[in-house]
Amino acid sequence: MRKLLLILPALLLLSCQKDAPADYLKTFSDNFESYTAVSQLVGSDASQWTELNINEINKSTNPVSIDTTIVHSGNQSVRFEAVQDDAGYTEVAKCNLNKGNLDFRQGETMYYSAWYYIEHPDNKYGTFFIWDLGQIAHGSLEIRAMAWEENLELERNKIGLPNLFQESPATLFPVNQWAHFELEIKLSQYRKGSVKMWLDGKELLYRNNIITMPKDHANLVWDTKSYYERVQVGITAKSGTEKLVMYVDDVEMFSKK
Repeated sequence: MRKLLLILPALLLLSCQKDAPADYLKTFSDNFESYTAVSQLVGSDASQWTELNINEINKSTNPVSIDTTIVHSGNQSVRFEAVQDDAGYTEVAKCNLNKGNLDFRQGETMYYSAWYYIEHPDNKYGTFFIWDLGQIAHGSLEIRAMAWEENLELERNKIGLPNLFQESPATLFPVNQWAHFELEIKLSQYRKGSVKMWLDGKELLYRNNIITMPKDHANLVWDTKSYYERVQVGITAKSGTEKLVMYVDDVEMFSKK
């Protein structure tokens, strides 16, 4: 009986540390030049996105479109629009692209780069998220890039840790112009990770010896994984009732040792 009790925790721990399937991706990019319709964005090909994520609280009649008027390079970008009713602010509006089947794992450094254009009269745009890196597990465990009227920061709330924000005076996300957003994250479930964030080549944030992934939990009902498998790009969440329009172009992400 004692042997069984010793073996069971080990089996549970092994079940948590699952390997990603062999066809999972270490790199992905998109300049949005190959599409003629929104329906072509999503598909089973490795070059396509996995799904559109538009929730019911988003009341926009045109939430995602291919745009040819505001582009960073080439002839096209992707346009996101979120319009939220008041709804007591119990929910947030979502309007983004999901890319699944990724394999960014413990000990690796994940790099992300994209160009964003926020169409808004001023910086009073409330709070919105532009990028999420997560696991499709119980509660969608993830870290997220959050922009608001006082900061541009990395949110870690969903993995049970405080946010990483710029010291004052903070650089805010600009409006009505293209901005180059970059992240480099060393992935670690322990205090061996790091985060670097740039906007238009300027380093906004650097933290070292920090946790950037949720720890594995031995649990028969659900478990976390030792890798991130999904990136969300666009308006991944937005609070407030004002309309928010975002253009995204030249997305790139990859993992390196």
